Amino acid sequence: MAMPLNLVLVRHGESWLNWVLWMLRHGRGHEIPVELVGTPGWQVRLTDQGREQARSVRTVVEQIDIEFGAGYCSPFIRTIETASLMMPNAPIGFWRIFAQIRERDWGDWECVPSVAQFDQRREHLDQAKSDLRMFWSPPGGESGNDTILRARDMIGTIVRSSADNVILSCHGELIEFTLRMFNDWGTLHDWQENEERWGYLLSPVNCQVIHLTRVDPESGSVFDYLRWARSYVPWDPMHENNRDWEMMERKRYSGADLSRIVSAYPASY
Repeated sequence: MAMPLNLVLVRHGESWLNWVLWMLRHGRGHEIPVELVGTPGWQVRLTDQGREQARSVRTVVEQIDIEFGAGYCSPFIRTIETASLMMPNAPIGFWRIFAQIRERDWGDWECVPSVAQFDQRREHLDQAKSDLRMFWSPPGGESGNDTILRARDMIGTIVRSSADNVILSCHGELIEFTLRMFNDWGTLHDWQENEERWGYLLSPVNCQVIHLTRVDPESGSVFDYLRWARSYVPWDPMHENNRDWEMMERKRYSGADLSRIVSAYPASY
């Protein structure tokens, strides 16, 4: 069994949770409808803008022009809604709602926060965006490494499906951690370098579409792993994350390379 020839990852459209967090970060928490506060995160739907973003993905699906054999969807309502809008004519049995590709478990912070709750968490949320976010976890929730383990299980399921072409409706961090796992981009010593080089893939915006393939776009040769990536932001043709095919780099090291990495750190204290 092998990886699919094509794997397409779609981050969900803008959700009301995305909107709430933006409002809180910009000091506009007083404008948030009171009925939103306390809503479990998995239940939050797309905003009007999010639904338009999801519909715009249809053009990319048509442009890619491959026949998908399977679709996997996170159990969160925002990803299910995105999937229903981007492929409204998917046949019976096409989509599978798959718990392994859900959002990071935010534990005690799972529900839409109030202004006071957000202010209490702000310092900790900064850690969620830091170089150490692979190890950081919210109270009672998952670390990035926990999410990677789920992503690994997801890949095993996809391989066993034997579908040549697969599409996922999922979450931004799940996409990031999946790509880090595929390409060994999760090491701390070169974290910043990978952020700068591959940030357009590792930090996808809402309804960004990332197409991974084992097929060389120029020669048509088929390789044994997903080696190339291209990216679309269908609702904003001028967005910087729109990129043509690039070959993803899987880093490998010589003994001398490892010595250079070690030499950057103190030998004694």
